Amino acid sequence: MCTSVSNSAWSGAFTRSKRSRSPSPTYTPTLARAGLFPGGAKTNRAAYGEALQFDAELSDWQRLLLTDPQTSGGLLIAFPPERLTGGLEAFASRGVGATVIGQMVPGNGDILISR
Repeated sequence: MCTSVSNSAWSGAFTRSKRSRSPSPTYTPTLARAGLFPGGAKTNRAAYGEALQFDAELSDWQRLLLTDPQTSGGLLIAFPPERLTGGLEAFASRGVGATVIGQMVPGNGDILISR
């Protein structure tokens, strides 16, 4: 799977996959704790929130952050487990940063977001 998340929220992109963590700039938590979200974050959460299951440890600002419609034009790529190491090495050899943010697992189609 490969999808652009430049025009959708992280969680919206992940309604097609299972994940465990998301990269974010270091200043993001400060702004989020201050409640600085576009209106689309709440709209997005309302639109597909029933498909999201949040870890009880996540605060409301963390939950909203994952439905924020603003992104930096990231790209999501899913590798079969046996090809993950080779895929990460291929990115690294070309100077492209890549981060593992979760895994797809069998289930009912809901998205589990945890620490």
